[in-house]
Parts: sequence; structure tokens; C-alpha cells
Amino acid sequence: MNANTGPVVLLHGTHAEIKTILARSTESREPEMVVHAENGSIHEIFPITDEADLARLLEIFVSIPALYIADGHHRCKSAVNVVEKRSRDGHKVPEETHHFLSVIFAEDEVKVHGYSRLLTDLSPLDPDVFLKKVSDIAHVAPYNDGDRTQFTLTPKLGGKGDHVFHLYVKGKWYECVIPRNPKNNDIKALDVSILQEQILIPFLGIKDPRGDPRLQYLGGARPVRDLMTKVDSGEYAAAIAMQPIDVRTVFSIADTGGIMPPKSTWFEPKLLSGLLVHLLE
Repeated sequence: MNANTGPVVLLHGTHAEIKTILARSTESREPEMVVHAENGSIHEIFPITDEADLARLLEIFVSIPALYIADGHHRCKSAVNVVEKRSRDGHKVPEETHHFLSVIFAEDEVKVHGYSRLLTDLSPLDPDVFLKKVSDIAHVAPYNDGDRTQFTLTPKLGGKGDHVFHLYVKGKWYECVIPRNPKNNDIKALDVSILQEQILIPFLGIKDPRGDPRLQYLGGARPVRDLMTKVDSGEYAAAIAMQPIDVRTVFSIADTGGIMPPKSTWFEPKLLSGLLVHLLE
């Protein structure tokens, strides 16, 4: 297509003046375009036309020490690859090819959801043995609370910093709590890392969270009952509902050069692909 149709989602720390300028640019004005998405979200486009506001926004963003990629890492890398390939091929690279489409949010303008796990089977274990093995390393208790129409199950047990996830197997929910290890750094201290290293690898032999076909994912603003439906139908043997990760944790890991484990976060809102298009020439 020679164009970017899906934006890279970038985040920054809260900045009061940016909010003021954006509010001034949208209040008492009609949007240039309104799109109603199938999921019920409404997208409104307001061009910023005031030259002084545009200049000030540029100054502010230049001064921000870092923008963090929340979604679109592969799109960002692809944009770099296009420039490098065209340069190697001896083509004159247009200025627009050096840029990619993005949407920038302040950290308090996004919602982070947990990225749930689905297991096609529990081999070499049966459900009862799997649950027993989990209970050997975690405090496991039946979980009958929580609104199944919500996106996250609220923990009832555990202390600050403990690792909590909810396991759905054989028609029942269980809350699993693994005590915090103060020696773990940011990445090793993530719930998804604990789940992978202490349960999925040793108990089920799932060593590759990206490629093992037994491990699937359900991300986004999806009610917990969707997980239950997939297990109750027999499509999956078990589901694991994860707690959301704090945005500041994402920033901290990036600042130290770390890489988040696969399927750690799902950020909302997500813009529609094709809503805005950036032409590369």
C-alpha cells in the first residue's frame, strides 16, 4: 500500500499544558469526522489549526525525554526496515518515509487490561493433578466473587506485591497467590513471568509462550465470562485471568532497557486501522 494505516501507540507522562491545548482545540467545536466502530466506541477527529498551539506542542514533545511504545512494536520496526531497504536499493527516500503514523496518549488517558491465557490441554497432567501442583507453590482458594461481566477479577487474598491470578478449570474459579520474592527485578516480578517460569514451564512443558500451540491468548476489554465460555464449550481445558500491569511498571522496565514478556499488556483505547492514513511518498 506504500502507507501506514494502523498507528503505533505511544505513551508519555502526564503533562498539564498538553491537556490544556487539546481541550482548547476541541471545546465548542464540531469534529471534522465522527466514526462509530462496531464495538460501540466513537472516534472523533479534531484538526489543530492554531499555529501557536502547533508550535507549542512541538516544543513540548521535543522536551519530553521519552515516548514509550505501548502497541505497534512490529509496525515501528517495519517502518525502519522500509527506510533501510530503500536506502540500500539506491532509491531516493522521500521525507515522509522517515516517519510513521502514531497516536500519543498521556499515561492517565489509557487503561491497561490483563492479557488472559487459555490452555488447550493440561497434558501430561489431568485437571486435578494440575490444580494440586499449583497448590504446592501457591495459596489456592475457591473464588466465587466478582462480576463475570467485568474485565478483571478482583483479588481477595494476598498482600501488596504478591502475584495473583485466577484459574478457571472444570467449571470453577480459583484464586492463586504466589508470595512476592524481593530479589526479583521488574521483569521477573511480573505476574506473567511468575506464571510462565513457575507453572507453565515446569508443570506443562510450555517453554515458548509465543509459539506453543497449547497456549493461546485473549486480550482486550473482554468480560471474564468469555473465558468461561471457551472452557465450558470444551474448546480449552483451562483459562487464566491475569491482573493488569501498572503503566509505570512498563515505563520502568523500558527505562532500564528491558523487554516485556509476550502478551503482558493490552492497552485501551485502540484506534481503528484506516481511520487515518500516512502516505510514505
